[in-house]
Amino acid sequence: AKLAESGPDLTCSNIARVHAFNILRLIILDAPLASQVGPVIGDCLVSAIMGYSDDTWAVRNSATMVFSAAMLRVVDSDKNANQKDKACGNAITALEFFRQYSFLRNFFLTILQPMVPSDTNKKNDPRHSPLILVLLLLARIQPIRKSGSETTMYTDSFIPHIIQSLSHNDHKVRVIAARALANLATTSDSNNKTSYIDSLLEVCANRASSTELEWNANH
Repeated sequence: AKLAESGPDLTCSNIARVHAFNILRLIILDAPLASQVGPVIGDCLVSAIMGYSDDTWAVRNSATMVFSAAMLRVVDSDKNANQKDKACGNAITALEFFRQYSFLRNFFLTILQPMVPSDTNKKNDPRHSPLILVLLLLARIQPIRKSGSETTMYTDSFIPHIIQSLSHNDHKVRVIAARALANLATTSDSNNKTSYIDSLLEVCANRASSTELEWNANH
């Protein structure tokens, strides 16, 4: 993780980071090492997410491949183009994921909290924001209705930020945010379900009565 957080000041540093990410990806995908790699997948995700926002394309590319490998290893091993709209039956549950990698909950919040407000009005390419990777992971885990109401203690804090990201200026981010919200807000707890619906209806009502032509937010 420390290597992935180093600055992009020197070309040799970027080359070293690319090599480190590539080696890390191969280790993650090596089946005989699966049991040894499992406990540190959370750290691999942190390194990949931090590397995704780097200014250098090569670092972003290698970080993305590490993220993809980690997703295949621990989140959703059957992810493919035909299942892009939903998590497959083999995907990890939110409860299992956040129990095994408990520190990721606070890390995801540190990504979502500052990124969502700034990115919604950002004019440069928002796809380099680590926000999209966090949303993608939350969209790929099993819906929380499959892991019990206890899961909400880990996921409830994400909901306001995901709702806010539905106004993001990048269409793809809005799509992934909608899938993540469907995963985390679909609960068997009627009280939580009602609160999520009320929040969404309030947002929609505010947008409908607004005189500002913010098309991304209206969408």
